[in-house]
Amino acid sequence: MTTINTQCIWCGHLRLPPGEDGYTCNAFPEGVPKRILMNVVDHREPVEGDNDLQWRPREIGDKHPMLNPTEGLEGRHFDVAIVDDIDE
Repeated sequence: MTTINTQCIWCGHLRLPPGEDGYTCNAFPEGVPKRILMNVVDHREPVEGDNDLQWRPREIGDKHPMLNPTEGLEGRHFDVAIVDDIDE
């Protein structure tokens, strides 16, 4: 396991708490793709299958973690499994 400051935890579309199958959101109700969850893809830009919904701040003042990946980690990060193939 590794700690990721994923863009999803800062996004207003995220559905909490995570379900048995992982994290879901309004953009990806069947499950957030690993490439987005692990910040390989910046979801401020459209991604195929995102239902025309991109990242937006969860709270006023929240910044996308790719702007400053170490900012705001306290209480807002979570553990995700390390995966070999993040092309899903």
